[in-house]
Amino acid sequence: MPDAYTHGHHESVLRSHRWRTAENSAAYLLPHLRPGVSILDVGSGPGTITADLAARVAPARVVGTDASADVVAQAAADHSAPNLSFEVGDAYALPYEDGGFDVVHAHQVLQHVDRPVDMLRELGRVAGPDGVVAARDVDYEGVIWYPLIPALDDWLALYLATHRSVAGEPAAGRRLKAWAQEAGLADIRATASLWLFEDEADRAWWGGMWADRVLQSAFADSARATGADDALLQRISDGWREWAAADAGWLLMPHGEILARGRVQAEPVTIPASLPARSRLVHDAIRAAGIPGDIVVLPDAASTAVLAAEALGVEVGAIANSLVFSSDGAPLLVMTSGAHRVDTAALAERLGHGKIQRATPEQVREATGQAIGGVAPTGHPAPLRTIVDEDLAGYPEIWAAGGTPHTVFPMTYDELVRLTGGTVMKVD
Repeated sequence: MPDAYTHGHHESVLRSHRWRTAENSAAYLLPHLRPGVSILDVGSGPGTITADLAARVAPARVVGTDASADVVAQAAADHSAPNLSFEVGDAYALPYEDGGFDVVHAHQVLQHVDRPVDMLRELGRVAGPDGVVAARDVDYEGVIWYPLIPALDDWLALYLATHRSVAGEPAAGRRLKAWAQEAGLADIRATASLWLFEDEADRAWWGGMWADRVLQSAFADSARATGADDALLQRISDGWREWAAADAGWLLMPHGEILARGRVQAEPVTIPASLPARSRLVHDAIRAAGIPGDIVVLPDAASTAVLAAEALGVEVGAIANSLVFSSDGAPLLVMTSGAHRVDTAALAERLGHGKIQRATPEQVREATGQAIGGVAPTGHPAPLRTIVDEDLAGYPEIWAAGGTPHTVFPMTYDELVRLTGGTVMKVD
């Protein structure tokens, strides 16, 4: 099922999407294209980039796919070429055969999804071991501008909170390489580029677009849901118009980029016969993510962080507790250091959610397939939105449950973040 889209498809949003071309948004990919290279453009939106790519590789097949049927219909109406088509599709489960395209491209897509690693795995499947996966995403935490208008500081803080409350990670650019590694892609090459808006026309376009978007789009509705009032939104809108009118106005948006080969078949692994069935699922998941640590079977159940720390001879803070909560009707997994408790009220405020409360044992079992006291960060029936406690970064090695109260496994903090695709945050 597609993730919610922070911006929606208001005219002010499509105004920015239609500006995008292969030259200003996929320059890192262009040297690798030639006539005859087939392309799947995932999250193709209004199709401006897709159409540019199709012209470059004709007569090869180029398909743009998007989750929105309305957007796909408009793109098909706006762009026509013998080798170009647009289709509705779910990027987590693409209807194309393994290795079906030479290049699978995604621009400004991974930042908007809750499971970027799973999506990259699917893109890699369709590219195959001989194909290319190309992805580019902005890093909103790195956006800088001048003049230093306070209302734009308010905009960035509100944007980051709103984006994270809806779906995805607005600072995706810096994470693309790590996500590609976790997805099992090969020959990963990471680059960076930027968008710069500084002349009068660019400022009028970009500033005017955001002045409208912050008041009228799905972003505005989601911002209000996080607690923003109309006065704040109007102040931000006015701030964008002030920036656009400033002769010294200047704004830079950094982007991360990756080019990688599609997924390579993993070598077969031997699963220890002593592992319980639930732990075997966890074993498969951590091996697929490239995590080398082995699952350890403890002689006695260690259903709490204290018991696990005692059994392993480590600090209780190095135990990564897997706590399942119910948040706005959906399960939320919080990986927290065993040294402290989760402040659910503060976490709800940071996420822009309503009340967060502990899930019942039945809800935990339904969401994870595992019992309380043995919940692992992976191996679930479906990926869970995950928050990772920033305090776990202070430990060179951390331990998490392996699917049962008797099993645990080691990993690094970075491996935990990659394994879960989690959002790093203060939780106490």
